[in-house]
Amino acid sequence: YSAIICGYSMLGGIVGKSEGNSLVEYCSNECEVIGLTPDAHAVGGIVGHGSNIFQSNNIGLVLGAQQVGGIVGTTSPGYVDESCNLGIVLAEDVAGGIVGYFDGYLIDSCYNSGIVMGYLDRNNYHGVGGIVGIVRDIAEGQNKYIVNSYNDGLINGHGLYSGGLVGRGVASHFDFFLYNCYNVGFSSSAGAVGSLS
Repeated sequence: YSAIICGYSMLGGIVGKSEGNSLVEYCSNECEVIGLTPDAHAVGGIVGHGSNIFQSNNIGLVLGAQQVGGIVGTTSPGYVDESCNLGIVLAEDVAGGIVGYFDGYLIDSCYNSGIVMGYLDRNNYHGVGGIVGIVRDIAEGQNKYIVNSYNDGLINGHGLYSGGLVGRGVASHFDFFLYNCYNVGFSSSAGAVGSLS
């Protein structure tokens, strides 16, 4: 069977928004998750906005305007662990195979095999990556780690910031660590990380 989940923002195949100490674990999504408006953001295959996601997987199409991820669109402080995306992830300007916009502290043992594409660059806010679209420091001073993870899916950013693992890292108030990760998928950029600043 197949189904389509449609909405606006904070839209997920399992949970729209998880808050506080919520835990999302052992979940799977096969549905298409589609943000309907031109500014639909925080769209994810499992969770629209949230963290603390464990052993979950997505194989459905995930489509939105920005901050779109195969597992989670945008993270709050927390982790994504042992999760994978096999679905297509499409966004205008921020897309990641696992997380679109990452403000958690840890991504561990995750992989993406799906196609990840971003097709616009609005207001210099572009980032497309096999694991994360943009790593950002909303929670100032909290270091961020992406470890033991890989991408083997096609990555196409159609813009400046695209990478096999991370599209863009903006690390002005924290340290960003990428450890024991690899990319074997084709990327429109030459490296694992599109930009770090």
